[in-house]
Amino acid sequence: MINMGLGLMAIGFGVSFLLGYPVCAALKQAGVVDHPNARSSHERVTVRGGGVAIVAAIVVGGLLVFLRTRDMITVGMGAIMVMVSVFSFWDDLRSLGPAIRFGGHLLAALLALMLLGWSQLNMGMLGEDLVWPRGLLGVFLMILWVTGYINGFNFMDGIN
Repeated sequence: MINMGLGLMAIGFGVSFLLGYPVCAALKQAGVVDHPNARSSHERVTVRGGGVAIVAAIVVGGLLVFLRTRDMITVGMGAIMVMVSVFSFWDDLRSLGPAIRFGGHLLAALLALMLLGWSQLNMGMLGEDLVWPRGLLGVFLMILWVTGYINGFNFMDGIN
């Protein structure tokens, strides 16, 4: 019997691989491209929004997990991930300002932490070794950390 995690990874890889080329071709044809400028790390026209194929693969994987576990947190986290993805794709199309992007990332962090029950979360990766403040300070730091994490990925995506 195949391990569920390995099976999901294989399905995710297959879906993103099969959709990657058609999605990029459609985006290129629609003119969703980034032209090099002084801040770019690329030297030729690059397609924007190629993450659509990856998001589709994650959604397929999430649906498979949900069908097996019926875990509503999976659905909620998937919905938040799709929200961030739509917001990021909108940014690819229209170049949203930093305040709007940060607001969207902040909202996603708030929703995810509320869904997970932030009073129950522990930031220690090795048991209780990491002392994490409880109460409002802990909630504030957790929101800031998750928002920064999302923003970091958005930044890496933006440098193409």
